[in-house]
Amino acid sequence: EARRKKDMTQEALAAGADYSTVSISLFENGHRQPTISAVISLEHALGLETGELVRQTTSRLKLLKKISESA
Repeated sequence: EARRKKDMTQEALAAGADYSTVSISLFENGHRQPTISAVISLEHALGLETGELVRQTTSRLKLLKKISESA
């Protein structure tokens, strides 16, 4: 979501964070969990403050939990 908000392709994020596009896809689709150092690299490539991706992900998970509980 953060990548899309920045109108950035997976290729551009991968290059900026020094990861492969396959890794970026796996992270985004939840098939692989990034390490702390990967998260920091992704945040830098996205121009985000340290910890921002974790905050955004936590907020999104809380929202999804509320939606599923009310269904």
